[in-house]
Amino acid sequence: MSDWLPGGTGPISSAAGRGPGGNSEADIDVLAVGELVVDMVANGSGPLLTATTFTRAPGGIPAHVAAGVARLGRRAALLSLVGDDPFGRYLIGALETYGVDTTYIGVHPRGRTPVAFVSRKEPHAEAPDAVAGSGTVTEAQALFYREGGADQLLSPEWVPVEAVARAQVVLGSGVSLAHALPRAALHTALGYAADMGAAVAFDVNWQPALWQYPERARDLYHAVLPQVDILMLSSHELIMLMGGAASTEAGRLDALLRVWVGRLAVGRTRPLLLALTRGPAGCTYGLWQPGGRGFEVVNLPACDIAVKDRSGAGAAFLAGLLVALLDRMAPRGEGAEAPQGSERRLDLRRLTIGDVAEIFDWANASGALATTRRGALAGLPGRSTVLRLIKGRRSG
Repeated sequence: MSDWLPGGTGPISSAAGRGPGGNSEADIDVLAVGELVVDMVANGSGPLLTATTFTRAPGGIPAHVAAGVARLGRRAALLSLVGDDPFGRYLIGALETYGVDTTYIGVHPRGRTPVAFVSRKEPHAEAPDAVAGSGTVTEAQALFYREGGADQLLSPEWVPVEAVARAQVVLGSGVSLAHALPRAALHTALGYAADMGAAVAFDVNWQPALWQYPERARDLYHAVLPQVDILMLSSHELIMLMGGAASTEAGRLDALLRVWVGRLAVGRTRPLLLALTRGPAGCTYGLWQPGGRGFEVVNLPACDIAVKDRSGAGAAFLAGLLVALLDRMAPRGEGAEAPQGSERRLDLRRLTIGDVAEIFDWANASGALATTRRGALAGLPGRSTVLRLIKGRRSG
């Protein structure tokens, strides 16, 4: 069980070698912030009404992405909150087996670890956007038990500045915006990231069933997006953020994306790397640079691969994206070859569209490979497996 306690938001001592203005000694590649739940996944296909046996697994997009990053050989930590109960202890132990640093998973003395019961349909019954990650799994039925849950009690006092100072990338999820305390905690983490020079990644992860007032969602999302450097969303989430129904036909969706990014770019001074996941149709990506030539989109088809379960595809896609970005812009070395000082920080202004193409090859391959086994975490690929798939596609 983690021994992290709230109240760690004070200034870092000079001995730590970090402080406002830079995270030059960062030793965590990705710090994921947000919900951690127990997923009770039905063992057979069909609705929850007929499910009789379940297998438990760690749930929550931040946890899944952290596990995916660790599986790909980079250092990942999770900042979250569980209850002081058997499920909380289970989650911490399970994430440690995937190589996730659990130092900043707090234990709330009163809140209980939340639970979600999940059923799954067979892959052939999926809607076209089913793989469109960002946490939206259209082939699943989920029933959440979260009232009084520890995840909803994650407040700013549980966010230590030290954790953010150690990170190259801080990752947030839209589920944090649905309730006041975790929303405030996320904004606190993003404020620290701005002070420390850490990049910010964000998964829109629109889950309307978790919102008491879903009509507030658009405004709350748009309050966060100016702080985001790396953004992932699905086509349906883009339509939600635009405020109404629209066609998901490829050409119209590309045009809608350009219009929306144009609005986001007004007054913006930081680059934006964006991934729009489109299920079995692949993904659309683009890079907006301040003073550049606008926002051009590129459509990347999905990998041709046998699918067993798409539930972990979105998290694996985002993990692959972040790892490929880190590999290109913050490579790990030994001795004299190791980047020093500000060179270790991600500066998306140095990205070219050629860099982005290679990064999304990684993301696409990682997301695809996650569908080849059942279970959101069981299918997370390792580095060598991703490299083999990319090499095979390029030589094919």
